[in-house]
Amino acid sequence: MQTSFPHLAAPIHVGPFTLKNRMAVAPHGPFYADKGVLTQRYVDYEIEKAKGGAGLVIMSFGVANHKGPDVATSMFGGMVATWDKRNIPYFRVIVAGIHEHGARVFFQFGESAFRSKLAVSALPHLGNGLDWTPEMSKQDIADLMDSYARCAEVIAEAGLDGIEMHGHGDFFSDFFSLAINRREDEYGGCRENRLRFFLEAASVIRGVIGTERVLGARLSVYDLLPGSLPLEEGVEVARLLAASGWIDYLNIDTSIEPQLLEHIIPPMYVEQGYEVYAAEAVKRVVRELPIFTAGRIVDPQFAEDIIAAGRADVVTMARALIADPEWPNKVLEGRTADIRPCLGDNQECIGRAILGLPMGCTVNPAAGNEREWGIGTLQPAAEKRRVTVVGGGPAGMEAARIAALRGHDVHLIERSGELGGQVLLARQLPGRADIGKFLPWQERQLGNLPVRISLGMEATVDSVVADAPDVVIVATGSDWDKSGLAALSYLPIAGTTQANVLSVTDVMAGAEIGDAVIVLDLTGFVQAPGIAEMLATAGKSVELLTPYPRVGSTTLEFTYQRPFIMQRLATAGVVTRVDTSICSIEGMRVELMDSTTGQISVRDGIDSVIIVGGRIPQQGLAKALTGKGIECHSIGDCAEPATIGRAFGDAWQICRAL
Repeated sequence: MQTSFPHLAAPIHVGPFTLKNRMAVAPHGPFYADKGVLTQRYVDYEIEKAKGGAGLVIMSFGVANHKGPDVATSMFGGMVATWDKRNIPYFRVIVAGIHEHGARVFFQFGESAFRSKLAVSALPHLGNGLDWTPEMSKQDIADLMDSYARCAEVIAEAGLDGIEMHGHGDFFSDFFSLAINRREDEYGGCRENRLRFFLEAASVIRGVIGTERVLGARLSVYDLLPGSLPLEEGVEVARLLAASGWIDYLNIDTSIEPQLLEHIIPPMYVEQGYEVYAAEAVKRVVRELPIFTAGRIVDPQFAEDIIAAGRADVVTMARALIADPEWPNKVLEGRTADIRPCLGDNQECIGRAILGLPMGCTVNPAAGNEREWGIGTLQPAAEKRRVTVVGGGPAGMEAARIAALRGHDVHLIERSGELGGQVLLARQLPGRADIGKFLPWQERQLGNLPVRISLGMEATVDSVVADAPDVVIVATGSDWDKSGLAALSYLPIAGTTQANVLSVTDVMAGAEIGDAVIVLDLTGFVQAPGIAEMLATAGKSVELLTPYPRVGSTTLEFTYQRPFIMQRLATAGVVTRVDTSICSIEGMRVELMDSTTGQISVRDGIDSVIIVGGRIPQQGLAKALTGKGIECHSIGDCAEPATIGRAFGDAWQICRAL
């Protein structure tokens, strides 16, 4: 097959196997196990990646310590208890399905101080600073080696092609750390001693799986902790591991989990390929093994250039292939414009997984629902119907796309002159241009389908009825509330009807804003910090207030956006104040209240107050049409203001059933 990406398409030898291409699924835990045991959902999810063309699927995450806390009674139940032989039948189905598509499958496992309540050295517990985790004894180390052997036995019996040792924030990597490893026995001190645990584990695993299977290592060579593992030390560790003879490949990254997980699964604020430099540094000194790389790689040409320049041998991707499992096939077939883009928003993937919930995807509702919605499941409708979609935001555009793909006659109506809805505004926020990446994709897809699109048209009950639809899908969105009504008080703020009090929509639409600005954040998400940064960068004096104990204390925490946003706010000169509410606004005078003490303070000379509150669903049209007896479905924000992922999910749920 001729391709514009010959380096990505080229096969490569890894251990005893030849991978058909250089595109691999990076290990990541979707949390689809049930009390440590694989499920049909997990099976379908992994096979989907091979259907999409990846040459290698690295499954994850497997916990390894069979003597550790019971996974069935903890947040780790969605992970795989690798030693549990009940997983073998599921593994075998996964292996058969992945092999059917010409790909190979490895499984990544490890064990950490966070779960096992053991540590390389006696240190404060990662989940509770009040407690200390005891230093593991020689017997603890022997027990771990036994656990690794048990896990390897399951993998071998199930017929998987290889094992990857998890080495960023795991015992495998903690022993390397100059800061974490403070032992005074043969496992601590000099570099040779600090490598001993890993090499003993590799020897044990290799003794079980033999040379007919692959043994690789995910290895952080720069963990970003002060005094822990600098790059030059990490590269030397990689060189010695490669020279040991136990390892078939090295999968190189940076950072450590859970302490700095935001640098392992970073949001859109971090540039593509941010970790490739680490793989490149290792590749300069390790010639005998394939070097894998990772780091928010989403663009095919960028991935191709990594291989072409010799910076790494294999590109691994997680979120890009969650967003579009067919990424590899589309690359090889020259259909890169059809790749559904990953946004890097982290809301439905790590934002759910970090809470122990099953992972999803903002732009791909099929993630985790492959059996119902995966590759090849979209079928023509039994009966062609006239479908009118009102609202050209993410939900409406996706509804029109799915309905048209199923063969319906679709008319998409948007009252403004441009498709995109509120995302057109959201992508204007600093550092968040990627949130709008899927809009051009949606427009391209719609352009390839027989969808009638009417821009600048206000849909009314009469105009919709005149369209003679069999079914109407209403995606009219929501409006930002500026009353100050919030879950912490349920009372509006006095004075919000003044001209100098603005909503998110007002600001992003270009409303006039004075020099002294207060932004009140009642949502804990990206809008308020983004507006504050945007205005401060434009030279305004900005104070960001929130009644919560932390800026971004809700969604931003779980999506790992908060550290980057706080850094950006500091750089822009935004003053942040937590535990603070607005009582009233009178002219340029703003009365504040400390949410914890009730103390009142006053700000005078405030030109503009921007209230980032909730969103009010626009349901008038849907209610009126339903009253006319027309089949009508509300999706997206007009049904319930939520996320882009929810909007996409609504569209799929309704339109796949039409």
